[in-house]
Amino acid sequence: MDGEVSEDTSGSSSEKKITYGEFFREWFPFYKNCGMTYDQYWFDDPSLVIDYFRAYILARDEKNYFAWLNGFYNFVAFSDALSNFGAGLAGKRGNSNYMTEPIKIRPQTEEEIEAENEMKRKKFVAALNRFHARMEAKKNAG
Repeated sequence: MDGEVSEDTSGSSSEKKITYGEFFREWFPFYKNCGMTYDQYWFDDPSLVIDYFRAYILARDEKNYFAWLNGFYNFVAFSDALSNFGAGLAGKRGNSNYMTEPIKIRPQTEEEIEAENEMKRKKFVAALNRFHARMEAKKNAG
C-alpha cells in the first residue's frame, strides 16, 4: 500500500486515498484531548492509544453517571418542595420526604449488609412488640 489508507466515500466508486501520516494527524487532537502527550502519541508504543481511549470512555461514562445522579437529586428535591407547597396550599402541614442520606455509589461490604439487615430485624421486632402491646391493651380493656 506504500503508506496509504484507502477510504470509500459514501459508496461511490472513486476512492479517496489518504496517507498514514494524514490519518494519524487527523486523530492526534482527539488523543491529545484524552491526555496523551505529543511524544507518547508519535514516538511511544502504539498500543498506548487503546489505553487512553479506554480511560476516555471510562471518564466519559463516569461524568455521565454523575450528571444523571445530580439530576436525580434535583428531581427529588423539587418534587419534595412542590409536594410541601401543595400541602400548604391545601391548609395541611407538609412532611419532608427528602432522602436522609446520599445514594450509595459503591457496592456494600458484607459488614454493611449485615448491619443493615440487623437494623431492619430490630425495627421489625419493635413493630411486632408494639402491635402485641396494643393487642394486650385491647384484651385487658374489654
